[in-house]
Amino acid sequence: MDAPGIAHVTFGFAALVLGAGIFTLAKGTDLHRAVGTLYVLSMFGLNVTSLLIYNLFGGFGVFHVIALINLTMLLAGLFTVILKRPRKRWLRNHYYLMGWSYVGLWAAFATEITVRVVHWPLATAVTVPTVAVVVLGGALVRLREQHTMRGLRRSRPAA
Repeated sequence: MDAPGIAHVTFGFAALVLGAGIFTLAKGTDLHRAVGTLYVLSMFGLNVTSLLIYNLFGGFGVFHVIALINLTMLLAGLFTVILKRPRKRWLRNHYYLMGWSYVGLWAAFATEITVRVVHWPLATAVTVPTVAVVVLGGALVRLREQHTMRGLRRSRPAA
């Protein structure tokens, strides 16, 4: 494995672990912000290094497009917090954008397993785990929304 590949795997594992921490930590705390910052940096590194990997297609491919989409979601989720915009929905937008960036990370990880370990045909190895993770992860993000938002309202002073 070359240097971009090693960096990509390292950033990926870091983001998986940090994202799990973010998902379980109380939101809005200093620890949430610190772990969240490390998650964003790991995901940024993961997405950038993915743009340097061309082994599968020999050029720019669908996974590069997905990395750009994920990078856009990640940066949008970050900037909603920094700018606190849109004013009434920034917190919910941040929750969804970061939640979906983590779901996308798990979908990519599941795909890597089915391609490199299980050795399924490429179309199956991409489609089956991606659909499964998106359905399950999306349901979890949606189910946890009310609990997360309720916890934030309790921990934050009324504006």
